[in-house]
Amino acid sequence: MLVGTKPPCAADGETDGSGVAPPIAPLFRNSTHVVTARVGELRAALPVAQRGRITMAVAVAEDSNGVRTVLVATSEPRSYLRPGVTLRPGETMVGGTAHAEANIVAHVQANNLLVLEIGATRPVCVPCQDLIDPTGAKILTPLQPRLRT
Repeated sequence: MLVGTKPPCAADGETDGSGVAPPIAPLFRNSTHVVTARVGELRAALPVAQRGRITMAVAVAEDSNGVRTVLVATSEPRSYLRPGVTLRPGETMVGGTAHAEANIVAHVQANNLLVLEIGATRPVCVPCQDLIDPTGAKILTPLQPRLRT
């Protein structure tokens, strides 16, 4: 689902003729805030008893035209959302059978998207870090430590 497009003149201060610069969509102002805030909301919406075993991930991805989307994934089978956990308008639920973060990486690769920033409701495990790293995405939430050998 398309969330917004870059206003062509907002970046360089031009206006649309009315003397007012077009607003910049929130995803372009601060996608870091979008991801971290949404991760916090999803974590709070998960039932307390499941917070330690269910992972939800949020990412901002961009297509080749610069159009950004918010992707949400869960570690739950069949993309099940627990009661009280809902998607916001414009968010895209990403299905899959792997970890939530891995499901997002698979989705962006299958759809020729670029994942810009990603976060999860639990610390990102090492295998997911290894999947995310080659994409160039910035992981915004805590990471599980790598074992020292």
